[in-house]
Amino acid sequence: MKKIFTISIILISLTGIGYLYFYTGLLNRKSDKEITFTENQKTDINILDSVYTDEILSAKQDALLYVEEESTEDYTYYLVTGSFSKKVNAETFKTTLEKKGYQANIIRSDFDHYKVSIFSSTSKKEALDSLMKARNIDEFKSTWLLKRKRN
Repeated sequence: MKKIFTISIILISLTGIGYLYFYTGLLNRKSDKEITFTENQKTDINILDSVYTDEILSAKQDALLYVEEESTEDYTYYLVTGSFSKKVNAETFKTTLEKKGYQANIIRSDFDHYKVSIFSSTSKKEALDSLMKARNIDEFKSTWLLKRKRN
């Protein structure tokens, strides 16, 4: 048993050394050796770097400036701060929020759940803006957006 363990350790070590030698060349590399580039290579690297950076910046700007077309369907967006299976729990939470100065409403879902909302809007943009603001408040960090088709 001891021999099998020793042989396994030796094989694992040899495998690791082989990896270093064949795949990374670390055994042949000198630590004080510097990599040098020709002027053409430096130019190519700078061009690639600037193109890559420009593409990233462009993608980020596009994402920040993205404006979604308004939907032709009518929806109401709710900021949900709590969801309860019992109406009494939803009412208690609503009362707690109202005592803190929030205008809370209870929304009944199709599956007999009661959601407590602190904001509603027919504008998706306005709802998303309010969601981001609400999540900056500690007690609303887990607030989420409910999209419901208007009747």
